[in-house]
Amino acid sequence: MKKNYRPWPVDQSDPTTTQGESYVYWPVLQVRVGRGHAQSPRFDAVVDSGSPWCLFKADIGRMVDIDIEKGPKYPLGGVVANVTLPAYVHKVKIYVEAIGVIECMAGFCDNLGVTGILF
Repeated sequence: MKKNYRPWPVDQSDPTTTQGESYVYWPVLQVRVGRGHAQSPRFDAVVDSGSPWCLFKADIGRMVDIDIEKGPKYPLGGVVANVTLPAYVHKVKIYVEAIGVIECMAGFCDNLGVTGILF
């Protein structure tokens, strides 16, 4: 499947651009998250090959009746050292566009900067 990168809004203009754009281009797929018979509405998720696992905003999990804080807690961090936020891991199904369904363990975090990240 070939997909074009899509413009994604950023809080501040990217300092590496010369035009002062307020967006960056990221690979994005439309997904739904499901558990049991419940499924979230479709939403955009960023494809990040450097992510160790799929991550979603906690509200997405709550839409499909997941009690977020009852899952195993994992300290979610990134490129900034010594900064972590809790992510809670749950088994879910991810419905990816017309590609199919993936069952996996995914993290849910209240303060995630995007709606979803796919590894």
